[in-house]
Amino acid sequence: MTSRSWALLIAVVTSALLLAACGGSDSSSSSSEATSAETTEATEATTEESTGGDFEAPVTDPNAPKNTITEPLPKTPPTGKKVIFLQCELPACERFVNGMEESTAALGWQLETIVFPSADPGKGLETALSKKPDYIAMSGIPQEVIKSQMASAEKAGVPIASCSTVELGKPGGYLAQCGATLLPDAQELGKWIIQDSEGKGQVVGLTLPLYPVLGTETDYFEGEFLEKCPECGYQSLDLTPEDLGEGKVGQKVVAALQQNPDINYVYSTFADPTTGLRPVLDSAGFQDVKIVTAAGNSTTMQEIPKKIAAATETPNEYMAWQMVDALARDSVGIDVAKDKAYQETVSKTPIYVIDSEEAAERLKQFGYDWPGPGDGSYMQEFEELWQVK
Repeated sequence: MTSRSWALLIAVVTSALLLAACGGSDSSSSSSEATSAETTEATEATTEESTGGDFEAPVTDPNAPKNTITEPLPKTPPTGKKVIFLQCELPACERFVNGMEESTAALGWQLETIVFPSADPGKGLETALSKKPDYIAMSGIPQEVIKSQMASAEKAGVPIASCSTVELGKPGGYLAQCGATLLPDAQELGKWIIQDSEGKGQVVGLTLPLYPVLGTETDYFEGEFLEKCPECGYQSLDLTPEDLGEGKVGQKVVAALQQNPDINYVYSTFADPTTGLRPVLDSAGFQDVKIVTAAGNSTTMQEIPKKIAAATETPNEYMAWQMVDALARDSVGIDVAKDKAYQETVSKTPIYVIDSEEAAERLKQFGYDWPGPGDGSYMQEFEELWQVK
């Protein structure tokens, strides 16, 4: 894979994440079931408030997403641990830094952030290991491209927490993996399309087959979406990194719409393909075609609803706390890598659909980047779980 492709990969996976899912536990399935029930109740409440017909409504209430990790630690983690956060060069990765700083400070741990080259993530991990930290956190790097460095980390006894790749945490691999799927984004935006179209949405989905995490969205639209909406339609439009870099996305979408005039929704599996897309569609006579996107960003939020009809946004700050939670549990002797319930919990992140100017405007206080459940109250919740508050 070229360095250019790797740079895009990291941009994709670090700007993506997901919906509130079944509850978290370091050892108890009953805790997972309890949190799952709470999430279901919140979702049902939102549905009852916003459903305009017989179609299941998406979660649009910003107060509905909850911290999915609820199991307290048995004791306070030891202080003084040294953590290195490997930050990619792209802007999406910068949002993790505040969360890493706040969460490690809450534990009394030392944090060092190292910006690694997108084209050579292995080198970044080697640099981190040379500093002999207790823990490492990183995002967007599949284990297969850093196999030798992962083996070195295991030999040195340095656990690594990760976000935004498709593999779950497991013994011999990442300690934990947050944001391993974008399925919840697709599910909620799929509900939005079904409801908005009154069960007749015809969708073209923009995706890059090069990146497996995006396949969790297209799989939904090719399966569950069509099952729930028999009169809907879906087709994928495969893109390449070069299409994005050379500004060819608009012309490809226009060609797809010309071939199938029934299409009335463009679904993007992540925000980048939507850049500049609205004016291109308008000039080609497709003013009525709505654009929705998963993994939106601060720019996306400011384009709702005039250019983007609906979007989800990744809470990167919250994801940083998820990574540090896994490290904190390890520090008190909990083997989270073997805990399937915990891994399933952290693999999904809370999300909701932003589909109005008012909903987007409330994010202005955060620079149009949603930090996570409770607009940041999750931080106090983690501190209580860690017994440091």
